[in-house]
Amino acid sequence: MIKKRMTVCFLLICFTLSLAIYGDTRAGGSEEAVPIVIGISTAADGNLGLGLWSDNATSVDLRLLLHGYETVSWVRSLDVAFNKTVLKNIHESPRSDGDVEVAFELAPGLAYNNGESISARDYVFSLLLLASPELAALGAKPSRLEYLRGYEAFHAGTVNVLSGVRLLSENSFSLQVKADALSSFYGFARLGVLPYPISVIAPGCRVADDGLGAYLKGVTGGEGTTETGVHYVPGQFSTEMLAETLLDPVNGYEVNPRVTCGPYQLEEYDTVSRTAHLRVNPWFTGNYEGVMPTVERLEVRFVRSEDIISKLWSGELDIAERVSDQEAVRKGRMLLEEYGNIRAVNYPRTGQTQLAFTCERGPLASREVRRAIAMCLDKDSITRKIGGDYAQRVYAYYGKDQWMPEYESDPIDGVSLLNMARELALLDIPQDFSAAKSLLETDGWTLNHEGNPFVEDVDPMRYRMEDGRLVPLLLWMAQPEESVAAEQFREVLEESLSRVGIGLRCVQISFNELLDQLYRRQERMFDLFFYSYNFSYLFDPVYKMNPNEASLGIANKTGVQDEVLFALAKELRDTPAFDRDAYAVKWLAFQQQFVQVLPLLPLYSSTYFAFYSDRLLTYTPDEHSGWALSAPYMRIR
Repeated sequence: MIKKRMTVCFLLICFTLSLAIYGDTRAGGSEEAVPIVIGISTAADGNLGLGLWSDNATSVDLRLLLHGYETVSWVRSLDVAFNKTVLKNIHESPRSDGDVEVAFELAPGLAYNNGESISARDYVFSLLLLASPELAALGAKPSRLEYLRGYEAFHAGTVNVLSGVRLLSENSFSLQVKADALSSFYGFARLGVLPYPISVIAPGCRVADDGLGAYLKGVTGGEGTTETGVHYVPGQFSTEMLAETLLDPVNGYEVNPRVTCGPYQLEEYDTVSRTAHLRVNPWFTGNYEGVMPTVERLEVRFVRSEDIISKLWSGELDIAERVSDQEAVRKGRMLLEEYGNIRAVNYPRTGQTQLAFTCERGPLASREVRRAIAMCLDKDSITRKIGGDYAQRVYAYYGKDQWMPEYESDPIDGVSLLNMARELALLDIPQDFSAAKSLLETDGWTLNHEGNPFVEDVDPMRYRMEDGRLVPLLLWMAQPEESVAAEQFREVLEESLSRVGIGLRCVQISFNELLDQLYRRQERMFDLFFYSYNFSYLFDPVYKMNPNEASLGIANKTGVQDEVLFALAKELRDTPAFDRDAYAVKWLAFQQQFVQVLPLLPLYSSTYFAFYSDRLLTYTPDEHSGWALSAPYMRIR
């Protein structure tokens, strides 16, 4: 009996040890760690560096994993906090000119993933880079640094010193913030700065400060200026330098950022399969809470929405993320109910699905045509049919996960002065074909292809006379080829527009091509873009509504030119810090004007589902504003 018990104990010990070894290997205990494989139905576009040429949601998430040590972090409740892992001390002091001086002292031990130390120079370089006219010349998104004293002159290229940024020592720097910036609604959230490696992005350059502000200069003694085979002069900061170091299609930092400081580092991004392979950054010391990832490797794959649940069930995926297609959600919930090894969590998205218009050209330059299109569509039906049971109608420019659409002022005598849900519902543009036809006639679309009066149910498409020639009311829509929802929407839109004499042609293109058109990286060929968009945590529509020519493209995608809307966006930004009551009133005024101008047609905002295998012990994207910020908290069995 004793011998028998000893044998059983020995077998149990062997079994336990084998599990421990196997578990350690999968969790990152060796070079052969098995990755957690995450499937997402929105393909990344490969812009993984600065992210100033793309708003692609999956690329945004990957950048959150690759880049870290930000001075200000977005936390669980979509609130902000100074990053205690990065900052040893913050000191704020008033200046005699009314500005505020904010000094940052860095914590020791910060480093990039190659072991190179991060100093205050890296943060100052980041600001000089983002504010530079050389970067703007490459079509980069606006930097949002207008709050810095001296920004305008530096950005215009009239001076080479950014007076509002000071390099105080190797571990400290300061910002001179304009008087009204910190008192605006998001306050110190605007002080978020990420470090970027100057040795990679501006070879041969160095940050300097002679007492008047920070600037870039060439390294003396020739150090770092001996690169060969490049089309720029190392040590001379220029647009030519950035075009190569940032935007080279193979080795540029934007597509191949190898020196980073986030929780994960890039092993490879496969442009064909659109798969990112990531590994833990061994030099990372923690996020804003000091939390470090324990999952050694991640693999983020593009998976079509119709395949994502079957690949989870087959074991090809560990996580099916951002699932919103209603058929995929149904399949996932069925697995959840029938099997014990599938888990699920859901969370509302910060964005919306929308039909964007090109307001700067063609028929859609007319507000009447844009509104007529809105009147042709049954938005409630589209929400049910395409968005599914977990989608919610949106009537303006917002998403489910923002606090603003749920705002309700404190009641007086039992009556709420502002019930936002009720006010937003009043912005609905109901389906009304008769009203749509009247708008088109008002705008001059009253002829057929022969120049005779347009006759309903006889003539298929409206025309109008422009400069002595007949112009058809024919619209072209870019349709992302990977999207089931886009195909469903095309069918609805085509049938609806035909009833009022609007012609529609749809072209299936890749999502990356769609973004190139949307951002004007190519000459625009399309009038309509159907896609989903996630809002930034810091909701600041100033840039997207800015009518200035310099903002058209990556910032102002629709080309909207409305000074009233732009002014309301600026008033929204200037709301006193964290005064939600005042912000809500201004936000509603902005939304009311937005619906009048209609640069795009808001449709619905979805609930995201994440289905995952029981290989994961902890997975909480709902608690951390999405899967990327939750990655350091992920634990596997």
